[in-house]
Amino acid sequence: MERPFVVLLGTCDTKLSELLFVHSHIIESGVDVRLVDVGRTPISHDDIFYRQSDLLAKLPSKPSLASMDRSSVVKTMIEAGSRFAKGMYLTLPLFSGILYIGGSGGTSLGASVMRSALPVGFPKLIVSTIASGNVANIVGETDITIMYSVVDIAGENSILNPVLENAAGMIGGAATVYYQRKPQNNKNSEKESKRRIAITMFGVTTPAVSAARAELERQGYEVIVFHATGTGGRAMENLIAEGCFDGVLDLTTSELADELVGGIMNGGPGRLTAAAEMGIPQVISAKLRANAKEPGLVRVFIPTGGISMLAEKGCPFHDERADKELFAAVIQGLEDSGIEIIEDPRAINDEGFSAAMAKSLIDLLNKSS
Repeated sequence: MERPFVVLLGTCDTKLSELLFVHSHIIESGVDVRLVDVGRTPISHDDIFYRQSDLLAKLPSKPSLASMDRSSVVKTMIEAGSRFAKGMYLTLPLFSGILYIGGSGGTSLGASVMRSALPVGFPKLIVSTIASGNVANIVGETDITIMYSVVDIAGENSILNPVLENAAGMIGGAATVYYQRKPQNNKNSEKESKRRIAITMFGVTTPAVSAARAELERQGYEVIVFHATGTGGRAMENLIAEGCFDGVLDLTTSELADELVGGIMNGGPGRLTAAAEMGIPQVISAKLRANAKEPGLVRVFIPTGGISMLAEKGCPFHDERADKELFAAVIQGLEDSGIEIIEDPRAINDEGFSAAMAKSLIDLLNKSS
């Protein structure tokens, strides 16, 4: 019987003994393993399933690493490794997980391959010497799991080995679950998936999102909520661009304000662009900055009673003059765009307001289907 396999990614010229240790423990966890060498210097060993030269052969330029500096080597191997991993994901159904072990440069390499080649939901694990610091640039907007090695990955020892054994068990277990969850292997999987809606939420818009989600779920949609923390908005935009959603209810657009004034929950320049570029239905609260591919499938609601629970009358952020300036700017910015604007006297967290946005999105979804 065929078993799912895990790709073990690493620089075999510097970490071979540690990789072989992990290799053996992944097999003990009940899955197969394929060791892939992304190191600078070619290494020969029977347990290396894919050599460095196999990866470089995937690049049109067929580069040689010998004359490159370290930075160029890492960039080249990221490109080669990403092409390789993407190809495996698309063509080998038994490929069910990926594990990288390494130091700082290697962590950047492994994470870049995972972020660019493999989707959310595919098991990705990194054991790294830099995992206890700020790992935002490593994880990005993905579901990479990162584990601190505690000591340097430089020779087997009584502290490192248990960490590596745990990692092998983790990726083996995750790969098994992933493989069993695949529709072709899961007899209980739904024959018809629901249409997906993305919604943004923050604490100050939770009542609105809860009401809208309830309305959409009553109508048979799957609703996926993103926390508008900057990373959450970027993750949503990435998934929209990948075609994961049928519609967007963007109730919480505060990440745009953070970008404008230098806040810590900045959604980046791509925020509020993917749905417009994909031409899928979207209903937005108060803000918009992208030219929509299908303006007839976009509506902007303006809750003049307050754009958050803190901005309603009598609350700390209530500022009637600022609200008027904001709403006027939105209306002026959308002039002649073909996008419908709905001014509503209710506050954003009024259950009727959010239900109206949800029903408006359903209307656009029906028109687009």
